[in-house]
Amino acid sequence: MRLLNDYVLTGSLLAVALLNSNAARSEALPAVKLHGPPQTLQFVGVSETGTPQFQTADGSSVAIPADQLAWWGRLLEFPDRSHVVLRNGDVLHGTSFLVDSATLRFTSSILGPVELPLNQVAGIVLQGSRVHGAPDQRLRLLLGDQESDQAWLLSGDKISGKLIRQTADAVFLRAAWGELELGREKVAALSLASRMRGDPAKDARWLAGLRDGSRITMSEIESRDSALYLRDVRGLEFSVDVDAIGYLQPRGDAVDYLSDRPVGGYRHVPYLSGAWPFHLDRAAEGGMLRCNGQLHLKGIGMHSASRLIFQLREGDQELITWAGMDDTARGGGSAAFQVFGDAGGMAWRALTERVILRGDDAPRRIHADLSGMRRVSLVVDYADEGDILDRTNWLNPRLR
Repeated sequence: MRLLNDYVLTGSLLAVALLNSNAARSEALPAVKLHGPPQTLQFVGVSETGTPQFQTADGSSVAIPADQLAWWGRLLEFPDRSHVVLRNGDVLHGTSFLVDSATLRFTSSILGPVELPLNQVAGIVLQGSRVHGAPDQRLRLLLGDQESDQAWLLSGDKISGKLIRQTADAVFLRAAWGELELGREKVAALSLASRMRGDPAKDARWLAGLRDGSRITMSEIESRDSALYLRDVRGLEFSVDVDAIGYLQPRGDAVDYLSDRPVGGYRHVPYLSGAWPFHLDRAAEGGMLRCNGQLHLKGIGMHSASRLIFQLREGDQELITWAGMDDTARGGGSAAFQVFGDAGGMAWRALTERVILRGDDAPRRIHADLSGMRRVSLVVDYADEGDILDRTNWLNPRLR
């Protein structure tokens, strides 16, 4: 048993031999780099310096540093399965949830038995297929600020109070009129009031997606004693088979996402009526960012016709992003994407050509040279049919 910052992970650690002929191998998946074409690669581990190591189909080794890797693999989603949502948006799939006044315990098919403090938990989805509302709406509600815990019942009712404990058979909640015992089979999910202290996101270095649909923000990935160890931003350390990892994306000091910068101005021009907002790290209609069936956690959702401005910092030399139509457009919509720059005095000029995307077009990489620019503007304009279903995404926008 290992204890790190009040987090406990029990069970056997699965040692993974890396970077040799007998090492476990992940599925070959696209590695998207900031420069150069994507490559289909197998993830095989990390170097001594923490650089992700991959392998081509012919067995050649490829190292892609964090400042060059946009992402590798794809995030899997299984919202109907039982899972835990953490305060920073991480998701851990598991079963056999037990709760007391301070601790959540459950079993993960990949991580084994897991124990973590309740103050880091936003919610527990016990019966995902039976929670009222779409999965993205559920996630927003669980991550929202609320003053009390709630039990979400299969009937659609919600009972507010304070969660006392959860056993294998029942959920105990102290409501305004007294203590309630709710049969486990009647509860779809538990939403917990915010108890979080501190900001674990400041230690983020990687986002790792697991094959069971879990996604974990990591502070460290390293090879030690022929094993691959992961340490999440809350201090939980564990080891997994390398083929359990299906997605990697850099975070932290090595990368600079435009969606993490303060917005300097926004304007939307309705085609007829009805103004659309923009969203950072969410789609225009408020859900998660998805293009061509793939989930993305970093990006900007906008609707035509609109313009979003960011102030640049000294040293910002280029913007690299991927433009795409959001999956909520259901194959419809058409929009023109373009990046503009201002060197000062409102002297805006186009930094890229117009990129027109329609319906189910694959996302397109857009590169803008920011040399000499003080501000950058993302512009989404009408293309074929006014603003009908023009729900657009700027995916993984990176400044360098």
